[in-house]
Amino acid sequence: MAKYVFRYSYVHVSGLTSLPSEDQQRVSRALTHVGLVAVRDFHVVKLARAIDEVSFLAYPTFFEEPFPVLTRSWRVRLLDGCVTVRDYESSLNPPILHRKELLLLPDHPLHLSCRKLTAQAEQLGLFDDPVRIGFKLAWEALIAERGYVLHDGCFVPLPREGTSDDVMIDARLLRSLEDASIKRHRTALSRNHLSAPVQALLRHGFLNASRFLDYGCGRGDDVRALLALGVPASGWDPHFAPDAPRQATPVVNLGFCQAIPSVTR
Repeated sequence: MAKYVFRYSYVHVSGLTSLPSEDQQRVSRALTHVGLVAVRDFHVVKLARAIDEVSFLAYPTFFEEPFPVLTRSWRVRLLDGCVTVRDYESSLNPPILHRKELLLLPDHPLHLSCRKLTAQAEQLGLFDDPVRIGFKLAWEALIAERGYVLHDGCFVPLPREGTSDDVMIDARLLRSLEDASIKRHRTALSRNHLSAPVQALLRHGFLNASRFLDYGCGRGDDVRALLALGVPASGWDPHFAPDAPRQATPVVNLGFCQAIPSVTR
């Protein structure tokens, strides 16, 4: 039970007693040099395999945040007891932690929820480029590029229609987007990438030579991109393409979901 990255292994403090006795002894020796207390001061232990070195990492929001930020680290070189401290509390772009389930024992009550979040991130392709995911700002930008935002510990698709700069996804906004009195067409996004639902359809092979209807296509960015890829796509929107045909197709993306009539005419 540990997360392995290159020559290092990581474990949450709740699983320290599951480590081999040799590693437990290394952790105990390192603690004598720093005088830290588990949970109060640090939450994750990092063990170096190639060199005799132990690090203690502080993630105060380990269980509160899906991808917690690192606030402080202590690296102890066991050979001579040298301690190196790094502080990230004032950093605007601190390191963040992924795949928390790998640091927890399989019977930990949060192991399953962490594993599900990791699986969702993998499905969205968020871990495809490991170089981009190590720090907070790049991670958040990558999530937005995929057309999602983190909300209540899960990835929520950005609304097709919303403000491009300051979209805030919470329960109030989601309810407001369903309110027919709001003129959502006034804030329709212009995208330079496929929306998250269409990316998912492509990734899972649902658009291989299948006709596609984007019902609620907005300004038609997805339709144009798919046509450029050779996918037979069409779109309809109550504001931007109200006269476009709504034909029965094998695959339909429901971008406009208010009082939807039959898609055949």
